[in-house]
Amino acid sequence: MKRLFIINVVLSLALLNSITTNKISAAVPNISQKATITITLKLSAQNIIISETTAKSLTESQLKSLMNVAGENLAGLQLDANTIKTANTGLEGRDYLDIPVTWTTSHEKAQAHLVLVADEAVISSDRQKAVNAYPVTLGQDIANEIGASRNQEKLDFYTRAKAYQADGTVSPAVLANAGEYFSALKNAASNDVVPITYNFSAADKTLSKSVDVTVFSGSLNFTSAPSTMSFGQLKVKPISLRAFPSYDQDVVVTDTRLAFKNTGWTMFVKENRPLVEVDESGVALAGGRSLVGALWFSADGVNKTMLSANNTLVHSELAGTKGGTFNLSQNWNGTTQKGIYLEVPVTQQYAAKYQGGLTWTLSDVPSN
Repeated sequence: MKRLFIINVVLSLALLNSITTNKISAAVPNISQKATITITLKLSAQNIIISETTAKSLTESQLKSLMNVAGENLAGLQLDANTIKTANTGLEGRDYLDIPVTWTTSHEKAQAHLVLVADEAVISSDRQKAVNAYPVTLGQDIANEIGASRNQEKLDFYTRAKAYQADGTVSPAVLANAGEYFSALKNAASNDVVPITYNFSAADKTLSKSVDVTVFSGSLNFTSAPSTMSFGQLKVKPISLRAFPSYDQDVVVTDTRLAFKNTGWTMFVKENRPLVEVDESGVALAGGRSLVGALWFSADGVNKTMLSANNTLVHSELAGTKGGTFNLSQNWNGTTQKGIYLEVPVTQQYAAKYQGGLTWTLSDVPSN
């Protein structure tokens, strides 16, 4: 069957007994009126964490309330226009998003962090911390190896476990009973399910997330794929422009199937949204320019294929192939001339901001 995996003042007075008859005189000081103390409350805003669903419907008034924005005079309070737009867009496949927030009045400025996390994350009631992890299916050999080596870093890679703070700080979550979990994984057989609980930190066990690790004798997994590919800022040239992007994550496939059970696999990529001109918030401009036909892929650095709405072959492994971890994009760059790249002829080079989208498809059959 073909499968697709698409943060007081104390006053004291001493009275002495007088044993003399001498007259004592003293000047009586003038007592001034009480001084008035004025306290000015500066503009302030609190860092917070919210879920993606909350972010997608967030309004300025809601954010003001959630951040406990306070000040002496909030008349004319303003929020940076892109904050709500960015929050409403959501995570777009990322694990989290740290949005810098600036509130201003005519005389004051307050800056804070708005951290978005996935709906699956557990967020503290004060919105100051969160922990998240995902259930995962691992091949038996990988599960056993993780357990034997007590490799939490590798386990976290698969469960995507992280702890978040409202200031945007991200750190590893902590296994509640590491020894117990690693022992279970070391001895796990096919179809075993190992429940794992992550705590926010070793010192703070009040916030936890539990997930299941399901073990199989072998599987094909799309381990990671880029959610963002950036070409940065390019200069218009009087000749054809070629540029290779940077990736926030590599394109990685993990195949743990035994050779005699391995049906092979194929990776494809296609353009789901062509590169089009957008405004500063990433919204496509009506009547804006387009770079259709400017994205290409080369597997060997020589032959190339233009990306379109049709699938383009990226990599294929034959049936019976020994499994492993395949980092397909590790050598995609301008030096090797391999991978996805942008090639814009002079006639299409116009100064603007462009955005588009790609879809990666992993199939558990080899290509024809």
